[in-house]
Amino acid sequence: MSDFQVIRRVSHPATARVEKDFAELILGGDVTGEERDILATVMENPDANIEVAVPENIETDDLCRYIEACTKAYRRVGMAQRKLTPILGRLFILVQYRKDVQLKFGCDSFTQFMEEFVPRNLKVNRNDAYACLRIAREFPQITPNAFDKLTIAKLKAIARAIPYNKGSISDREMQTRNQLVETAKEKNYEALIFHMHDMGLVDKDIAMPSKIVVRTNEHTKDRWEKLSKDPRIHSYVGSSDEGAILGAMISECHATWAIVEQANE
Repeated sequence: MSDFQVIRRVSHPATARVEKDFAELILGGDVTGEERDILATVMENPDANIEVAVPENIETDDLCRYIEACTKAYRRVGMAQRKLTPILGRLFILVQYRKDVQLKFGCDSFTQFMEEFVPRNLKVNRNDAYACLRIAREFPQITPNAFDKLTIAKLKAIARAIPYNKGSISDREMQTRNQLVETAKEKNYEALIFHMHDMGLVDKDIAMPSKIVVRTNEHTKDRWEKLSKDPRIHSYVGSSDEGAILGAMISECHATWAIVEQANE
């Protein structure tokens, strides 16, 4: 028999209820009680060596169940992160115009909050935080479920074509924007760009293929190759095409620097 057994936690009823609600948000209803117990077991001591968390003598059936539970949770946690992206952005927008909140966090400005407090204290990458902010600013009516079916790169492409300016965007422009969001759920990045070109929303130069040559060194070349082949980057951009990745990087840098400059004004 395996000496690796599921540990069932006992906690205060109120704490258990909060933990259950949080688990529902993160994991969803398709994660069974047994799978939740498995996750609690493997994460019982996050500082423990992984060979202790998952010992070699685990039985075959247990190993299969643990693989199924952990991969399911892995997928669901990523989904929860995506769904929280526009929510975080909305929160950051409110902080930008609430000096009392900035001071509450020990910050003298919104820039200090985003540049220093968020990455250092809230442990959210600075670029990710600005991406959340821009999505919420450009798509204030987007829902977490809708965002989960999209990518940041595709939404940025739509935002560049039809910027959202509250009070000045026409009903027709808003309708077109909403239609593009629905289209973006079904098309990859390149197909969306060509679709927008056919609608006359992006220039021919953006849609037409081209080639650039950049002189660099072996170290930077290796870093680019690793980046451009990373499945996480493909998921973020919504494409594995190197041109799409480069375009998304340029947009990301420009948007981030522009937001920093705007926050400093």
